[in-house]
Amino acid sequence: MTPLEKIEIIFAELKSNPVEHAKPFFSELFALMPAISAEDRNKQVEIIGQYLNEQAEQYPINAAYGACLVSLVYFFKEDYESLFPVAFDALQFFTERDINEGAAIVCGFIGAAYRTLGDFDGGLKYIMRARKLLEESSSFQFTFLGALYQNAGIYYDMHHYKEALEIYLLAHNKAQEISNSIWIVYTLNGIGLSYFKLKRYDEAKEYLEKAVAESKVRGTQHTTSKALTDLGTYYFETEEYKLAEDLQLQALAIREEINGLGGAITNFAELAEIKLKENDFAAALSYTEKALKIAEQIKVKPKIYLMHLLLSKIYHQNGEHERSLEHYKIYSSIKDEVEKEDAEKKIKNLQLVFEAEQIQKENIIIKKQKAEIEQKNIELQDTIDELTRTKVGKKAKALTLIIAIILFVAEEMILHTVMHLIPEENLIMSMGVKAAIILSLKPIDSAIEHYMLHKLIRKKKREIVVS
Repeated sequence: MTPLEKIEIIFAELKSNPVEHAKPFFSELFALMPAISAEDRNKQVEIIGQYLNEQAEQYPINAAYGACLVSLVYFFKEDYESLFPVAFDALQFFTERDINEGAAIVCGFIGAAYRTLGDFDGGLKYIMRARKLLEESSSFQFTFLGALYQNAGIYYDMHHYKEALEIYLLAHNKAQEISNSIWIVYTLNGIGLSYFKLKRYDEAKEYLEKAVAESKVRGTQHTTSKALTDLGTYYFETEEYKLAEDLQLQALAIREEINGLGGAITNFAELAEIKLKENDFAAALSYTEKALKIAEQIKVKPKIYLMHLLLSKIYHQNGEHERSLEHYKIYSSIKDEVEKEDAEKKIKNLQLVFEAEQIQKENIIIKKQKAEIEQKNIELQDTIDELTRTKVGKKAKALTLIIAIILFVAEEMILHTVMHLIPEENLIMSMGVKAAIILSLKPIDSAIEHYMLHKLIRKKKREIVVS
């Protein structure tokens, strides 16, 4: 069964048996979404998101998980302008309700976005929070592995290869525990690349070869092409060009089959570098021109200017200095454009992040102030209620006193009338009646107070209804 078919079955089960907090459903869903194509992912998120929004009033937690799915789509699209507002709103929702798994998912996307934008400190802040929130959870293990992988990736990007290696190893062990083939391959790759940067070449080769073998058995075409490419890069760096070429060609064939154009550019460039080392200038030019054509087709400027730099290098090495200079000028011009665009985009995204975080902080302050006001209102209402009870109690006691006076007067009149008929023990009888009156005063007082409070409450309820 394909990941897409599994997603459709899980969604059908959710619709047939809706629950308030469908955590198992979302745990599996987030594990499957990265394994399907971008087109299928966008379509599924749109369908599922629409259903969850329709159920939002009855099942708000599930609707918030739907916002996480939307964040996932924005992340893969690299649309951070749309991602941050949605993600921070969802984070606030989950945080207010102490739903750790939901908050962790959102933190993972925010942290990964920070990493992509080059803000490693911000990335680590949210990735570490995601890790902490999921460490004790038995759900969302795929997401927990994603947080570990991003954590290691940030250290790798910062050239802290030893720290990156430690976390890649931790993530790999966790991936093996839950038998997740995708993360097993990715972590093997990460371990191999970290060992390579640490100049531990034998271990690097071992893990990169394991990644290829594992991916061919249990991975996807995407993971296999990446593993082959990385192993090919290793052999290029160790000057084993024939092995490097064979691996790059294998990776290229897979990427052409799945229309992985961005990855194909990398393979063509690696093949060009190999041919340049072998002084096969014609083949090097052919591979580079193919890479440039694809880069221009998909309009990826960073890859375009890198291909012009490679062409400049090839022509220079072949002694064609004018053509080399021509491509170098193109490289420099496009690179300047990209750096300017990236700077503007980074400023815009950082502004978005700042605004989103400010809104989150303001919401926290508002929430705290609201809680304080509610507590003060409760205390004030308690005081008013106490004063009301005291006031009613005084009125009840006044009425009880009046009733007591009436009873004592009545008792005197009645006894005075009848005592001459039964002269014996008239003093004892008089004392007994008086004692009975005294003992009845407390129940009378309580009954009057209860009646008056009940009457007052009914009056206030009518006033609330009218207003």
